[in-house]
Amino acid sequence: MVKNGTTKHTFNDKEFTTKEIARLLVKKGLLKRSNLLGYYHSSAIVIYKGIEIKFFFNKASKRGTYNIY
Repeated sequence: MVKNGTTKHTFNDKEFTTKEIARLLVKKGLLKRSNLLGYYHSSAIVIYKGIEIKFFFNKASKRGTYNIY
């Protein structure tokens, strides 16, 4: 699990924190809902210190906070 800290990751050639990346995914309409589990989820490929990483975002409700794996 990734901490929601102030660490900057490169996403779409710009530097963002994990919280900002989650907000961008919601704005772009890339947030999906699983009817089976009732969770909201999305994913993003970011670059951290030259290494490509895929983040998986999920949360249990609309007002919940994101967990990042």
